[in-house]
Amino acid sequence: MAALRNLGVARISCFGHNLDLAIKKALIVPRVKQALARCHALVELFHRSWKKNRDLREKQEELGLKQHKLMGDVPTRWGSTYVMVDRILEQQQAISVTLAGERKYWNKTPTDTEYTTLETLADVLKPLHVLTDALAGEKQVTASALIPILKHAKDSLSPGSGDSSLRSELKSKILSNLQGRYSDSTGLAVLSMASFLDPRFKNGHLENKEEINSRIIDECMRSMACNAGTTESSRGAAGTSPPPKKN
Repeated sequence: MAALRNLGVARISCFGHNLDLAIKKALIVPRVKQALARCHALVELFHRSWKKNRDLREKQEELGLKQHKLMGDVPTRWGSTYVMVDRILEQQQAISVTLAGERKYWNKTPTDTEYTTLETLADVLKPLHVLTDALAGEKQVTASALIPILKHAKDSLSPGSGDSSLRSELKSKILSNLQGRYSDSTGLAVLSMASFLDPRFKNGHLENKEEINSRIIDECMRSMACNAGTTESSRGAAGTSPPPKKN
């Protein structure tokens, strides 16, 4: 942290927290919010009824699907929302067959349009979920890893020629919010230098390698000059100190 302060950076914010805040911008898009409300209603229905869970298992077996329970989510963890959506998409056919004969539950089942929305959301979030799972497996995520992580996130959120309007909107909201949280040029320079010096990344993710290399050399020279000045001052102070008294 002392090195960061010397370079004019007070702190580096947590990537996981920043990603969570950015993704929440996508989760409140009206179409997404409505589809997620249906998911919550489905999860609550099956969690509260052991009979519905039994019927769901029977339909899963008949259809050759994995006998997985529906999963709820936690508002403070976007990853749990992804898992909830992914599970409902996996069991879509079994859910529809289980509830098909009971009209009173039809309003809890996503419409075809809402299922399309959920599929789009899951496709956008999947690479980010894989990334955060990989980070969770690390004992300690260092500052040098942030630039490669940001590049991976940016690549997965870059617009594609075949993207639907909803997919483009979700990607744009997440990416613009995430990039805004790492817009400080001094902070980015420090992260780039840390990544440049980390042999794990081979510098393949950095665009301005020569500029970063020059700045690292400048910082090293400045540090050496500062240390040399401190040493000389210490020697001078030692030379002017009064001789010890004789007993």
